[in-house]
Amino acid sequence: MLLALIWAGSISAAPLAMAEIAPGIYVHAGVVEQANPGNDDAIANIGFIIGDDAVMVIDPGGSKIEGEALHAAIRAVTSRPIRYVVLTHVHPDHIFGAVAFRADHPEFIGHERLPGAWHSAATTTSRR
Repeated sequence: MLLALIWAGSISAAPLAMAEIAPGIYVHAGVVEQANPGNDDAIANIGFIIGDDAVMVIDPGGSKIEGEALHAAIRAVTSRPIRYVVLTHVHPDHIFGAVAFRADHPEFIGHERLPGAWHSAATTTSRR
């Protein structure tokens, strides 16, 4: 199960730097380098959309640390509930930040094969 790999943790990170590219649409451009502990595996382009009554996260990042920083960035601009976390594909730099959104109880959205791919990635890759 997709949520089986998401564990509880406190969200107290500093907000991730975001660019508002259109009203309510925020993006963080990842660094162009390999994921490593020095960059907190934060190499993917990630973001969120603020809707009329909720927030949708598009790829929560590569680690719990990055996911927490994304969560803090969302909370810096809106108190609307985080209702959806979209996992566009199974690359670790796009999905392992999902742990930071567990307490929000969002709907995690991905391809029907994502849980199996997630399990495979998690058993071969260790993330903070």
